Amino acid sequence: MGTDFQNKKKQPAKRVLVAPLDWGLGHATRCIPIINTLKINGIDVLLAGEGPSLEILVKIFPGTPVLPLEGYRVRYSRNRALFLPKLFAQSIRIKKRIKKEHTWLRWAIDTYAIDAVISDNRFGLWSSRIPSVFITHQLQIKTGFKLLDLLATPINYRFIKKFSACWVADVSENENLAGDLSHPKGRVPFPYQYIGLLSRFCYSEAEKKGTILFMLSGPEPARTSFENRILQQASQIPKPMILIRGLPGERALPKNIPDNLTVFNHAEPSELSRMIAGSEMLVCRAGYSTLMDLCALKKQAVIIPTPGQTEQEYLAKYLHQKKLFMRVEEKHFTKEQIKEALEVFPFSNNWPRAGLNEGLVLEFIAAL
Repeated sequence: MGTDFQNKKKQPAKRVLVAPLDWGLGHATRCIPIINTLKINGIDVLLAGEGPSLEILVKIFPGTPVLPLEGYRVRYSRNRALFLPKLFAQSIRIKKRIKKEHTWLRWAIDTYAIDAVISDNRFGLWSSRIPSVFITHQLQIKTGFKLLDLLATPINYRFIKKFSACWVADVSENENLAGDLSHPKGRVPFPYQYIGLLSRFCYSEAEKKGTILFMLSGPEPARTSFENRILQQASQIPKPMILIRGLPGERALPKNIPDNLTVFNHAEPSELSRMIAGSEMLVCRAGYSTLMDLCALKKQAVIIPTPGQTEQEYLAKYLHQKKLFMRVEEKHFTKEQIKEALEVFPFSNNWPRAGLNEGLVLEFIAAL
C-alpha cells in the first residue's frame, strides 16, 4: 500500500522553450497569448533570445527564466532597390546563425531538461529528440519577383519540414488576413495547422478622443527613417498626436518634438490597448503582428509598408484592396493622407476572426 502512495508523487512540470525571432517586436508579441496558455496549464516556460524582442517578453512575464540566444541581427537597406541585394549579402551569416542555434538547442535540451520548443521563425530550433513547433504566417514567400518566389518558397519549406509541427498565424477561412502568404496555391510538403490571429489585445468599446496614434516597429534603419518622417510631418497636422517609438529599452527622447505630439519610447500592453482604442486613427507599419493586433481591436489604420520589405508591401496592397486598411507609401506620407483616411477612404468592417486557437495549444500540451 505504501508503494502505491509513493508512485503517485507529483510529476515535475513539463518545460517548454519559447524563442521568437529578433526582427522587430512582432515575433515576440504574437507569442504572448501562447505563453499565457502554456503557463495557465502548468507548463514551465523558458524564454530565449536577445534585444528588444526579448525585453518585451521579460517585462510581461517577470521571473520567467531567460536563456541568452544570439539573434539573426538582419539590417535592412534604406534604398528599396538595394533591399534584396543587401538581404542576400547577409544570407551566409544568417545560415551560420541557423546552424549555430541548432547546435545551441542540443546543449539547452541537455542542460535545462527541455521537453519541447516553440520557435517563432527561428529556423534552427528544431530537434529530432523532442517536439518542435515552428510558428509563421508566411508559407509562400513573396519577393516581388515570380522567379525568386519559385526559388525561395521551396527553401522555406525545406527548413520548416524539419520541425514536428507548423502553426500558421492566420485563420483558415476565406476572410483571412495574410492572403497567399498563409494560403499558398501550390502543394505544401508538410502538414500545418492554423493557430488563429495572435494578439495580446482583446476588443473593447472605448470613447474616441480625436487623437492620431503613430506606432513604430521593425528593424533599423527603417524604424528611424519612418520616425524622422513623422517628426517632420507632425507640426503640419492640426490634431493632437501620440508617437510610440517601439524602443522598450530606450530612455532618451528625440529632440525638437512638435507641441502637438506626445512621444513615448514604449507602452505597456494595457496602456497601449487604451491608446489604440481611444484614438481616432492609427498610422503604423504593415508588419503582420501589428495587423493582427488591429484586427483584434477592430481598428482602422493607415498602413505604411517598410520600403523594400516585399512581405509588407504585399500585405498592404492586399488589405487595401479589401478596404480593411488604407495603404500609403512612406515617401508619399503627408497630412493629406491622414485627411483622406479620416474623411474619404471607405473602410470595411468585415474583420477576420481574431483570437488564439487554444485547442491546438492544449493538444500540444497533452501530447508532452
